[in-house]
Amino acid sequence: MLKVEVSRDSLDKSNQAMISLTREFEHQSVVSVSKAAKHLLENIRHEIIQWTSKTTYWKTGKLVRSFKVGPVLKSGKIQDIKVSSDREYASIHETGGIIRPVRAKMLAIPLRPTARKMKPRDVPGLVLIRSKSNDLLLAKVLGKDRINPWYVLVKQSKITPKRYLTKAVKAARPGIREIFNRAIANALKNVAKR
Repeated sequence: MLKVEVSRDSLDKSNQAMISLTREFEHQSVVSVSKAAKHLLENIRHEIIQWTSKTTYWKTGKLVRSFKVGPVLKSGKIQDIKVSSDREYASIHETGGIIRPVRAKMLAIPLRPTARKMKPRDVPGLVLIRSKSNDLLLAKVLGKDRINPWYVLVKQSKITPKRYLTKAVKAARPGIREIFNRAIANALKNVAKR
């Protein structure tokens, strides 16, 4: 006759092992979520640099630097980790859209680096001129037939979607999967050592 007994000692050891494994998984998940967020942040910055390197616009790097990794708190405890930007234009570059003036009749698009740092009303000597191509310009008159354009005026500006976040998430997926696979392996290895 075959007899199988389960002792209280073996159950206690199993419970301790399960508790130890659970704690190790919790620790590894916190570490891996943080690593995954940093990995995604690197991919977002890479995508922004890729897209802006193909443009002729001024590159300040503000959008790239604006993305940060931070905690999501719930009841005073870290619930999650997020990658986000505090720049208003971060989302419109992802999804696209139309920018319209809020406090004026037209948008003033800077045509020179110094114009980016000033509002048109702060630049002395600007006059409204209609160009040969029918564009409205704010410019300084230098002579009889010479002007120095500072801004072009438009009723609205269409921003095409760049989808840099979508591309970054897609590119980051394999690396994030690897981070979590390593975390599971580490948790099992660390519990086995005990």
